[in-house]
Amino acid sequence: MLVKATRLGFYENKRRREGETFPLKAESDFSARWMKRVSPEDDARKDEQIKADLQAAQDKAKKQQKDANVADVEEPSEESLESEESEPVEPKISEKELMKLNKDDLIQKAELLGLEVDESLTKAGIVNLILSNES
Repeated sequence: MLVKATRLGFYENKRRREGETFPLKAESDFSARWMKRVSPEDDARKDEQIKADLQAAQDKAKKQQKDANVADVEEPSEESLESEESEPVEPKISEKELMKLNKDDLIQKAELLGLEVDESLTKAGIVNLILSNES
């Protein structure tokens, strides 16, 4: 027999919460105080409804994800396409990363950025020059 807990109860060494459906081993185990009988057809309908609700929720989530992906993708303007083709943009580098480079590499990086570097500058001076140019 299939039953549903109408309030908190205890059966088969388990706490059964309100709304929980479970089978009884014997008819004599039924307690009208906290159980009600459930027909197998009701249980089957409930399972079908749960599956339908789950499928609807999954479909809705997929649609929202698809809509979000479409919204995230923007067509680049002609200006941005032209600027991307003309000059490659180097990622910004932190002061800490620049300080790890040796002086010759810093001078080379500064020259690639179009900066004139006095060889008498210290590493810190070259780093400051590069960072001030990037901002």
